[in-house]
Amino acid sequence: LGIDQAHANRYNGQGVSYAVIDSGTLCEDGLNEDGTPKLSQHKGLNFKEYNTIENSSPYINHFHGLATSYIAQEMAPSADCYYYADSSGDALVEHLQAIIDKNKTLPDNQKIRVVSMSFSLEGDREKALPLVKELEAQGVWVFSSKEQFWDKGFGYMEKKNPNGDVD
Repeated sequence: LGIDQAHANRYNGQGVSYAVIDSGTLCEDGLNEDGTPKLSQHKGLNFKEYNTIENSSPYINHFHGLATSYIAQEMAPSADCYYYADSSGDALVEHLQAIIDKNKTLPDNQKIRVVSMSFSLEGDREKALPLVKELEAQGVWVFSSKEQFWDKGFGYMEKKNPNGDVD
């Protein structure tokens, strides 16, 4: 992907915010008394926010959420990551709405511009697709690596950046 060249040219994600919806990254003892994640539980990952939805346990210390986070952080170490932990994929609609709501509170230069989902929307497609379209209308690039479920059959490799540049 040319990441080494991008880093050599001082592109490091500074000023970019993105969201990841994936499995939890915390062990069961991973919260402080105030409910915030213990940073040591993230094994060196830096999240701007770590979000969970009620009844969606963040405590699955699963390799996929960790791997996705490490890859994103390696590619854009100075970007802000808003992480949405979901142990089963059952809260995708709630997470997408939370991202829309979060963007309403952020200044224009700090809005979430990319959403990466690692779950399919199968049963929630009718509820989720309008939210995805709302995000995309705001210039947010939304994609899933799980399967091709988008209205035109795009999977994550075929999905085009709203700005027209795949790179």
